[in-house]
Amino acid sequence: MSTTNNALITIKHRGKKLLWPAHDTELQRVNDYVSDLTVMLSHVDRFDLAVQAGGACGVWPLALSNKFKTVITFEPEKLNYQCLQSNVFGVDNILAYESALSSRIGTGALKLGESHNAGTYYLSEGQAVSVVTLDSFDLPACDFIQLDIEGGEAAALLGALNTLEKFKPVVVLECKRLPHCPGAEIESRALLESLGYVEVGRVHNDVIFKSL
Repeated sequence: MSTTNNALITIKHRGKKLLWPAHDTELQRVNDYVSDLTVMLSHVDRFDLAVQAGGACGVWPLALSNKFKTVITFEPEKLNYQCLQSNVFGVDNILAYESALSSRIGTGALKLGESHNAGTYYLSEGQAVSVVTLDSFDLPACDFIQLDIEGGEAAALLGALNTLEKFKPVVVLECKRLPHCPGAEIESRALLESLGYVEVGRVHNDVIFKSL
């Protein structure tokens, strides 16, 4: 590990140097969970386009870029996005947006849930950020959606209803108990089930849904 400035450091992950927020210790601990993609992608039939939100510093988008023709990732937090841009630089099939996925288009605010975990930002009050819907991108394809956005999954799904109904992608949601939104998993699950999705797998905190 080496220091680049007061806000950023460089770390190594699987032999690759990555730019990283200096305040973070916890997100680094779960970088190896990216190997869970083997289980997640076993349910995917096509590999044209993947959407990933909660891009953080780019570990998940990088892994997905080895499997899909195009990866679109969303990360609203300024420092995380700076790291993400640096870490995916030169990977031509990753498109990164400094925005949060939600049910509306406009602006929102971010709050950090855990001071030493750069992966725990959620929409609340604090840092002003851009907010977009997935449907507003009018995607040409969508085969896989992975959302790790700290309880904002239901809102992001509401903003992706047309995409879900049109392409029926495999959907992976991080589902864990969060003090600021205790009913998040119930809302997300109910919405997906109303669209004909069922749970087909679970790995760590991630639940895999597929339209059958």
